[in-house]
Amino acid sequence: MFNVFRMNNTKKSQTRIDANRLSLLVALPVVILAHSNGYAASITTQPVDRSQVVGEDVKLTVGVKAKASEKVTYKWYHNYKLISGATQNYYWKGGLTKADAGQYYVRVISGSQNIKSDTITLTVQSKAPVQSGKSKDPVAITTQPANQIVNSGASATFSVKASGSGTLKYSWYFNNAPISGATASTLKVSGVQKANAGTYVVVVSNGTSSAMSNAAKLSVLSSGKNYSATLKWSKPTKREDGSKLSSTDIAGYNIYFATSSTASMSRIASGLSASQTSYVVSNLGVGNNYFAMSTTDKAGREGAKSAKSKITF
Repeated sequence: MFNVFRMNNTKKSQTRIDANRLSLLVALPVVILAHSNGYAASITTQPVDRSQVVGEDVKLTVGVKAKASEKVTYKWYHNYKLISGATQNYYWKGGLTKADAGQYYVRVISGSQNIKSDTITLTVQSKAPVQSGKSKDPVAITTQPANQIVNSGASATFSVKASGSGTLKYSWYFNNAPISGATASTLKVSGVQKANAGTYVVVVSNGTSSAMSNAAKLSVLSSGKNYSATLKWSKPTKREDGSKLSSTDIAGYNIYFATSSTASMSRIASGLSASQTSYVVSNLGVGNNYFAMSTTDKAGREGAKSAKSKITF
């Protein structure tokens, strides 16, 4: 069972959540919305030809102008075949191989319009021979930036760790737009306001390869008194299908948070120890706070989130 207790308040409230569930999650394709004040959708920036080396990464982009009221979706194609999951206004592919070479284009769909971009050519060349003593290791993200939840006016810090030979360079992005001057492994956002809420990613490169981090979400709470909540739970004993779940099968727990019952939940803690049965969440603001948890097993599978538990300050 999963319990939530108030702190910084004389009265305690307790809500139970069934955490005895463990199953695989299914990732859904992402649909990106593009808005403008125009009357008809049009491609403003076409993708361009690229020449890369085996093992490098590539990012193809398209710029679109569309009605503010129209939903815009994207479908990328490689050698005239639809690329599964490529539904954003850019297509990013890491660790290129010869098989990735060829022709690419994107179809932009807005209302009744279906617009095809220019067809571009991606050339993937063989790696040049590496001179002795000058081996180049490709960039790899070793520690991803984590989601942050802060009160309005506070600071949020995102950090990343990466491996790779040579000098590593960092470029941070906010909601897919580059952040001017953000070129260190750590990004600090000071005096956070609602406008700073969104997703942050970083691209790390070393001149011959690059890697993009997972997106980290920044949630901004209304200013006011800070509260804390202690989450407590008992170890689940059954899987979702009712079969027995041994405590030795549990690898750890994940905690999720949202400020609305209908909002998408952000993961605020992951990889908690299998022996852990409580977790303190700080910097909570006035209003509703919703929590849920999930378990992971030794095979790395994450269970479905538990029902949400609400606490109001």
